[in-house]
Amino acid sequence: MKGVPLVGEGFAKYDLVESAMALRSLKNTAVVLGIGLASPFLFTSSHKPVRDRVHPQAAKTQALEKDTFYRRNGQIYIPVRSIDQGHSNGCGTTSLAMALNALSAMAHNNPQHSPFTREALDEGNRELDSFSSPGMLARVAQENGAFAEMYNHVTFEEIKSHIDQGHPLIALVKVDEERANSFSGLHYVVIFDYEDEPASKYRSIIFADPGNGTLYEREFDKFMPNYAENLTLRGLPILYNRFMIALSHKNDLPPSRDVPITNRIATEMNDCINLFGSFVRAINPPRNDTQATPAPTSLAQGSKLP
Repeated sequence: MKGVPLVGEGFAKYDLVESAMALRSLKNTAVVLGIGLASPFLFTSSHKPVRDRVHPQAAKTQALEKDTFYRRNGQIYIPVRSIDQGHSNGCGTTSLAMALNALSAMAHNNPQHSPFTREALDEGNRELDSFSSPGMLARVAQENGAFAEMYNHVTFEEIKSHIDQGHPLIALVKVDEERANSFSGLHYVVIFDYEDEPASKYRSIIFADPGNGTLYEREFDKFMPNYAENLTLRGLPILYNRFMIALSHKNDLPPSRDVPITNRIATEMNDCINLFGSFVRAINPPRNDTQATPAPTSLAQGSKLP
């Protein structure tokens, strides 16, 4: 499955002419308009961090210092630098930017190397401040030179294996709806390290939360059941259960496993929203009052990251 989009084939970016042709159908226009109007409320949270909803009594739970690297035994394993998504709905693309920056830093042997931004990854992929489907994130990662695979029902041993091989993991999690500024209460974080102490049976994950740009450590056996298992959307099951996207700058990822059918549906919704967004921009071009953030060089699948 390496070298090709994981899901959503045939839903590539549309140019102006294709957009106009697609929107000529009144039925398609109504469907896309409905999705476009609903998009700010779907699937991912806007800017509420996970930290407010993690059990405060979890052993060794701690907020790590902002904008630094987490060191296990004095060693940086995956150099993730925190990024705050701000007031956007872009927790997915912010998480992807953090993961791609870490891979690029490892490829260049320079922990400070950070060529990717949320704004650049949003362009053409997340119109109208919409949600980010896992399939879209995996596809955009591939388009920017990384390898990406998706896994459902991920275990702690699998997380350890990925981290030990230098693979950051973008995890889909939930937050409390009454405290999250979103319709769905779903969110993304980047897992990049762990602690495993067999003697005390303590296991934890260390992740970057784009909700406030901070790094955290949470006890695995308490965090996962409450925030990553049997995810729902407004009470309806969406079949994501400990779901994660693994990224690598080398061709060393196991094939995707147990990806639910809902993943393709979410990806196609993303592409419909982008189609609608391209139409909106065509009839109402944005003002160029500020300098746009340049996009990173898009590289062929598997080639060296920028």
